[in-house]
Amino acid sequence: MKIIVPALVTDDESVVLLDRTIRAIPSNSNAELFLVTQGMRPTLPDYNHLRALHWSHFDTPLKKWGAVREAVASIPIDSEPVMLLDADNSIAADSLQGLCTYCAREEVAFLVGERDRIALGAADQLSPNSRLYLEIFTNTLLLIVLDEVRPEATQYPDVQSGLYVVRSDLLHSIDFSGVGNYGGELLLYHDLCRTGVQPKSYPIISVARTRSSYSLRTIIDDTFNLRFFRGVPSNVVQRAKMIAPTLYSRYLDAATIDHFTSEIDRMLRLPLTH
Repeated sequence: MKIIVPALVTDDESVVLLDRTIRAIPSNSNAELFLVTQGMRPTLPDYNHLRALHWSHFDTPLKKWGAVREAVASIPIDSEPVMLLDADNSIAADSLQGLCTYCAREEVAFLVGERDRIALGAADQLSPNSRLYLEIFTNTLLLIVLDEVRPEATQYPDVQSGLYVVRSDLLHSIDFSGVGNYGGELLLYHDLCRTGVQPKSYPIISVARTRSSYSLRTIIDDTFNLRFFRGVPSNVVQRAKMIAPTLYSRYLDAATIDHFTSEIDRMLRLPLTH
C-alpha cells in the first residue's frame, strides 16, 4: 500500500497530529508513505513500522492539493492502490486497519470512505454543524452535475470523507492544478466518475476534530472555483439545497434539518476570499 499524506505544519499541535496519523498506519500494511510537509519543518522520529518513507518539504506552502500533486508525481504509474490520508487524520485506528486489510485482499480501483458521522469544525463556523451542512450541500450539487441523483438510490456517497483509495494509474490521470486548499476530493470523484469508474464504499468510524485550518469562506471559494461548478445555474443550487437533507438524511436529525436551509443561505452570502 502506498499512502500520501500532505501536511501543513504551523505549530507544535500540527506536528503532534501528523505524528499520530503516521503512527496509526498499521504495521502489517507494508505501507510506503509519501509525506509532503509545508511551512514549518517538523522534527519526526524514525517510523520503523513503514516499508519506506519518502519525505519532501517546502518552506513555502504548495496548498493541500499542490502537495498531493507533488507526491503523485513521485509515485510509479502502475495498478497498485494509493491511499490519500489527511495529516490530521480523523479516522479511528481500527477502521484504518480494516481498510488496509480489505485493500490487501480485494482489487481496488476507486474507493471512498463512508463516515458514520461528519464532525468537523471551521475557523468561522456559524454553528457546530456548519461543515456538515456545507459538505452535504456540495456533495449534492456534485451529484446533480454528474446526473447521479437516482430515484432508486438508497444511499449517496460521502464524497468528502477524507479517505480515498485510488489505483495509481487513475490517480495520475487527474489534473489537480486548478485546486486550492479545498475541493480536491470533489474533483477526484467528478473526474473518475466521468470516465466511468464506479466507486466502492468502505465504512469508517470517524473521530471528531474541532480544530480546523479551513474557513467557510475558503471552502466556498475553492469549491465554486472548481471547473465544473463555475457558473452553475441558480436553479441547480436551489435544487441541491432542497434535496440535500433527503439524500444525506443519515447524517441529520430533526433539529439539524430545521436549520440547514437558513445556514446554507447565510454561507452563500459570505464574501469570497479572492
